[in-house]
Amino acid sequence: MEDRLFGVILSLGVVLALVVLPVAVFAVDVYLRRHPLDDDEVRRLARKRRRNRALSMFGFSAVPQHVDPAEKKAMRSRGEFVDCDLHYREMPSRVAALLKFNKHEWVVIAFVRSLQVRRLWWNKGPDGTQVSLFLPDDEVSTLARENSSI
Repeated sequence: MEDRLFGVILSLGVVLALVVLPVAVFAVDVYLRRHPLDDDEVRRLARKRRRNRALSMFGFSAVPQHVDPAEKKAMRSRGEFVDCDLHYREMPSRVAALLKFNKHEWVVIAFVRSLQVRRLWWNKGPDGTQVSLFLPDDEVSTLARENSSI
């Protein structure tokens, strides 16, 4: 009987320690940090919030996309503009699916407005080692303005 009573008291003590100890640590932590933030703490908190917001807004989807084989065959190799309506986060995985198993190097430029990819421009390299951007900078700027990307 005494062994049973000891076991009950011991298990009650363990449960009490598992519940009360974290609550007590949390209460002491909250009590000790009840002061207003100083300038350094405000800057660190703002930097952390900006970073977290940027990561959440501009993170890309890691979900692989399926591409129709006919769509892959339709890709031209001479610098072509393609109209599309993709979300900014889905664009890299979609382009990666289009270029998967291609034996040449490709360059892809996305024209983005309000986190939506409106147009893509791609070009294939002449061999499997290099690819060039055959669009002059002023033409890229003009196209971006026309598509309201900048």
